[in-house]
Amino acid sequence: MAGGNFPWIDTVGNLYSAEDVLVGAGVCGEVAFTVEPNDGVVKLVGDTLSWSPMLDIVPGDYTYKIVGTLVRYGIQSSVDFTVRALPCETELNIN
Repeated sequence: MAGGNFPWIDTVGNLYSAEDVLVGAGVCGEVAFTVEPNDGVVKLVGDTLSWSPMLDIVPGDYTYKIVGTLVRYGIQSSVDFTVRALPCETELNIN
């Protein structure tokens, strides 16, 4: 997923004055991140995304989105990302 390193910041909050002093830090307020769909398979905890498929997940590509919301204003932006589930392979060795 593209978008730079966490924590992601708004461009307004990253503006510098002519004296090289940060003047806009946090001006847009807190950004809350969520994952959609909220199916419990992809989870966002802190700055870590985890993929925890159950055995009934059919192999294939699954599209999710990470949504950033400016809490103060309710404005949202999202980025789609794909997770690939590969077939589960087992091996039985009877000696």
